[in-house]
Amino acid sequence: MKGDFSRLTFRRDKHYSSVRMQQGRVLLDAEWNEQADIQAQRAQATTRDVIGPSGAPVSPLGQFRNFQVRIAGSAFEIADGQLYVDGILCEATEIVPYDAQPDYPGAPALVSGQAYHAYLDVWERHQTALEQSGDDQPQIREVALGGPDTTTRLKTIWQVKAQALANAAATCADFGPDWIPDGVAGAGRLRADAAPAQPAANDCLVPPGGGYRRLENQLYRVEIHEAGAPGTATYKWSRDNGSILTKGVKVDATTPAAPVITVSDPGKDAVLGFAAAAWVEISDEERTLRNEPGVLLEVTAVKGDRITLKNPANLALATGTRPTVRRWDGIGTVQIGTPEAPKWVELEDGVMVEFSDGAYVSGDYWTAPARSLTGQVEWPRGASGPVFEGRHGPTHHYASLALLIPAGDTWTATDCRKLFPQLTALTTLLYEGGDGQEALPGQPLTLPLRVRVVNGQAPVIGAPVQFALMAGGGSLSANAPVATIAPDGIAECIWTLGLDGPQQVQAVLLDAGGNAAPGQVLDFNATVSVASQVAYDPTQCNNLGGVSTVQEAIDKLCGLLGVGPQDEVVHIVEVLARADGGPIENDGDLPVERLLAGIEIVCDRDIFPESVSNRVDRFQNAVCFVTLDLPFPSRTQSQDWRAAPLTVLGFQTITLAAEVSSEGNNVIRWRPTEPASQWLRTSMFSAIEGNTHGQIGAVLTRLTLKGNFIWSRDTDPEKPEIYLDGNTFGAFVNGRTAARLPRGDGRRGGDFEMWFWLRPG
Repeated sequence: MKGDFSRLTFRRDKHYSSVRMQQGRVLLDAEWNEQADIQAQRAQATTRDVIGPSGAPVSPLGQFRNFQVRIAGSAFEIADGQLYVDGILCEATEIVPYDAQPDYPGAPALVSGQAYHAYLDVWERHQTALEQSGDDQPQIREVALGGPDTTTRLKTIWQVKAQALANAAATCADFGPDWIPDGVAGAGRLRADAAPAQPAANDCLVPPGGGYRRLENQLYRVEIHEAGAPGTATYKWSRDNGSILTKGVKVDATTPAAPVITVSDPGKDAVLGFAAAAWVEISDEERTLRNEPGVLLEVTAVKGDRITLKNPANLALATGTRPTVRRWDGIGTVQIGTPEAPKWVELEDGVMVEFSDGAYVSGDYWTAPARSLTGQVEWPRGASGPVFEGRHGPTHHYASLALLIPAGDTWTATDCRKLFPQLTALTTLLYEGGDGQEALPGQPLTLPLRVRVVNGQAPVIGAPVQFALMAGGGSLSANAPVATIAPDGIAECIWTLGLDGPQQVQAVLLDAGGNAAPGQVLDFNATVSVASQVAYDPTQCNNLGGVSTVQEAIDKLCGLLGVGPQDEVVHIVEVLARADGGPIENDGDLPVERLLAGIEIVCDRDIFPESVSNRVDRFQNAVCFVTLDLPFPSRTQSQDWRAAPLTVLGFQTITLAAEVSSEGNNVIRWRPTEPASQWLRTSMFSAIEGNTHGQIGAVLTRLTLKGNFIWSRDTDPEKPEIYLDGNTFGAFVNGRTAARLPRGDGRRGGDFEMWFWLRPG
């Protein structure tokens, strides 16, 4: 701060909380300024403790706010809003392009294909009335006073800069709160003291006195001009804290060896003006905002408002906006000594400074008050004298904003900001209980789903919470889907599970408008208690090796017992006589004439024809056939078997020659061959009559289909899966055993059997 200050007294380590005036005393600028510094430090420390090293307010989803970075054209732009860095408030009043920032002139252009780290550089600029733009209202200077500039201002400067990255795989974690850019931290230190008294050269001479020897009280300022290590870095110094400043009006280079710069105000007098100037620094608005030193020139003569300069070759370097001319009283190169041989430099009149080893950064400064009454230079002291101190200023603060990763001829921006919610937006939906339960399908959970809504630690009574089924079906209790927070801070609902699959309910906090509050969502999950989701350990049962759930174990047991889940099968729906299309009843009488036209077996699926049809020149069919139980022995067999004539000892089975076919539909057709039909019609019953003398009035006839070898046309014929399920169950109906069709046991491959009694007619 290059103001006309008597001294700068704020020290954080003093822990002062305020400055107190006393009656009848002089009010000094130092006390006023220390009070301002105390308040600023407390505000910044409090804000940093609450927010952290840096933070931006959370903005509504989708809004571009609060120093967010997004790609725009060949660079990026910065969102309007607020962001805090080390407790310092940064404000952007509008969206700003990277290369058009109000306080960062000449931002370097971005190079396509290069990765960058976008970060915020925050510092305080000391601004006097003279450095203020004439268009800036209100003006710092009160013109009614006729000229004096009573106060100055500190302005927060924020600049978004882009650091080229050598590693495009860098992450935001690489730029934490302790990160600073390369080359900005100067390790060099300085100490100041008053010159000690000199010993007498001989007994006849009075030695010169020590200490500060000027009559005025001064605030000395030492500032690094050119950066570098000792031996390279240069400094400039001023006995007036560098506060003597004026505007540059024009340059007259009529005499090239001695150019003249005209200034707006040569100063109040010879002491506080440019009349006694040794050096001047010509700078401008752009250099100041870029933290660059101005052009330092030696003064050869001052006449009124005209300053004659040396080293005119450098004069053209300062041609920016609002050029300024600042007086300095001396310059030098940083030199260092050793602890054993310190290298003190006398600025003037007993004011001594010494530099330490370490790099120095342009703009780093130190101030030291010198007081004529005591002859002392005020500086912190240790046991062995003045102590070295790091730079008194300026202080820069940094915060990471984004990573810019190349994507073709543009970039993608990764947000690195730290975000925080407003204190009034801390209402939170908390889990209270009910998650992870288990119940039978279609049954309610043992415990309700419970949530809590709090602001800090206080319950938010009446806050609406919406419960919604997300998966698995089921239902919620009557107070759902929207429940309100009770006085104990709890909202709850009863959940009845669905029948199967994942089960999930979501609880959402609603705002006053009935809309979902951002980020306030809880998920509840439950498990349907079914055998397929219960683990089974088969190690104690060899027959169940390889199974992992109870359902698998039950299925395997069912297979071992011949029961189990139903297969996809073919069922027989009805059996018809082709002669009249009427049904053939199991255990019923069937006139032989109804049989001669054949039988139709109707199924519920289309049949693969080749699985039932006779092969060429074959009248036997292995999978679909009709058999007759004929009395044994016949008349001719009686003598061979030594049986009494006309005695029925049992029955012998014959299979009728027949043709079996299917046309690829759901009907299997059985028809006796012509010779078999002729025999049935004319010979069979007369032979039975002659052999048994009328003891046998009807012939037991059976229809059989082999389920293992009859399959649907809806399956791969080479690897069929859908077979006939022919198992049929009986029932007593009207004095006979009826077959219950369609029927089956749900297992493929069962044989179909039925019988009827064949009679003449």
